[in-house]
Amino acid sequence: MGRLERLGYSPDEFSISLANSSCQLKNIDGYCFFYDTSSKSCRVYPQRPIGCRIYPVVYIVGEGIGIDDLCPKSGSVSDFDLKQKGKILLNHLEQIGLEQEGR
Repeated sequence: MGRLERLGYSPDEFSISLANSSCQLKNIDGYCFFYDTSSKSCRVYPQRPIGCRIYPVVYIVGEGIGIDDLCPKSGSVSDFDLKQKGKILLNHLEQIGLEQEGR
């Protein structure tokens, strides 16, 4: 979130707080808050959040690391990318868990 805040965005503008103390990006009319429909591009691409950087690699509850089948580019993820981005995702989830525990 820090990268986005340094761009002048407030977390209240672009994110929603969830019950488990995490947050997610807001969607507006089915699009990410940062998606510019006129230019069909991300307004914050160089500073995009980690979840955007590794997408369509996601964590599937009860299964683990996987690929979001809803993504039109899901078939383009190589085994190498899945493994590399999966490691990044697991490390990020671990960090979030440690922060929520107050460590």
